[in-house]
Amino acid sequence: MAENTQTFNFESKKLLKEEQIECMVRLDASENMPIKKVICVKALPKITSSEKVGDTISFSGKTNYNVVYEAEDGSLKGIYADAEWQGKLSAECENFFLEVKANENVVSGSSVSEMTISTLLSVSLFATVSEKVASVSELGLDYVSSQKTYDYERVVNSVSSSFSEVAEQEVSAKLDDIIFSNAEVILHSVTPSIDVVTLEGAIYISANAVENGRITEIKKQIDFKEELNVLSSTPTSIVDASVKLSSLRVTASVSDIDQKTNVVFSCELGASCVVYV
Repeated sequence: MAENTQTFNFESKKLLKEEQIECMVRLDASENMPIKKVICVKALPKITSSEKVGDTISFSGKTNYNVVYEAEDGSLKGIYADAEWQGKLSAECENFFLEVKANENVVSGSSVSEMTISTLLSVSLFATVSEKVASVSELGLDYVSSQKTYDYERVVNSVSSSFSEVAEQEVSAKLDDIIFSNAEVILHSVTPSIDVVTLEGAIYISANAVENGRITEIKKQIDFKEELNVLSSTPTSIVDASVKLSSLRVTASVSDIDQKTNVVFSCELGASCVVYV
């Protein structure tokens, strides 16, 4: 049998470097409600801007906090806050993608009315790099021919964007406060077309509220459909896409007339995709 050999070139998104940085935020307790114990801290970091000069990548970001604490009178209180931060990475690459996640929160207090939260963040640097697949040897001509599809799997565009979703819900009860909220983002479909990639999915939000001194849960589903403009794509393109939650706030306002509560769910999402052809 004749020996057939072939080497395939393609491009892929590859992790080049990961570095840890720290961000801090100082929070004041609610008026007349001194802090007894911090119950929960949820941190949602995101990259807000980045710039590459030479081999140095400078970036900035923001972390959205949802903090729950127990007051001295035994009640639970929720606080929302934002903290901004900056960092730098050095890398030799022609293009780059930055991703960030929160690893650890450390809470300290200087008084019963003030707390400081320090969060350790991991910033990952990705780039599109050219790679080679090892030679295919001692295989039939049909197999070698089918593997030639690797010649066309090239990155033609990468894009990222942020968008917001807001929804309201009326609750037939008087809610005193929203103390904690959480959400899961599910990407249901990714559809490439000419110069556009369409992302469709849903945000599943749950919030804990105080009603007559008791904790009650509110759930909300928000469907989203976002179009990302790309330089070149076709219905047969391969798209690596993701949508992540970067900010979430759930607020409540009570109507004194009918004792109903209007709950507003406000969230910001970060979307990114890499298109291959």
